[in-house]
Amino acid sequence: MNLVISKPLMITLVFTSVLTSIVLLKPAPLTINTDPPRKNKRTYIGHDIAAVKIEKMWLRKPIANWTNPIKTSKKKTPPFASSQNPSTPSILKPITPAPPFKYLGKMDDHGKVSIFLSDGENPFSASKGDTIDSTWEVGDITSSHVELIYLPLGESKQIFFN
Repeated sequence: MNLVISKPLMITLVFTSVLTSIVLLKPAPLTINTDPPRKNKRTYIGHDIAAVKIEKMWLRKPIANWTNPIKTSKKKTPPFASSQNPSTPSILKPITPAPPFKYLGKMDDHGKVSIFLSDGENPFSASKGDTIDSTWEVGDITSSHVELIYLPLGESKQIFFN
């Protein structure tokens, strides 16, 4: 005996069996109690242990002789106020900026050492004693660094290379 099922009936049977298996394999919904705890609610731990109030179980006992370690004064001073007399202005010393040059290379031509630098756009060469942009002067040139002197303050900065 040869049993023949039509295509629409076969699709319906497959669809029904798939949905049935999904519904049967679906886990039961998880319920979470979101109600706030009541004040007189007692929780038992174990079977025959006395009731414990959860609210009081984790409270810290007050310390009798506690004093605040942070001294507070009624006069508020800003955190940046200094101990100096406010009538005398403090003079800030200017800071030497970092050299705005990138080291590109070095050339030794019979004892006269030249370095190649870039200001970000244009490359140029300089030797000891040369002035760059009227603010920097080339100082000592060694095998590991070049010294640049910031002329407005007379302080030197170094550019290291290998």
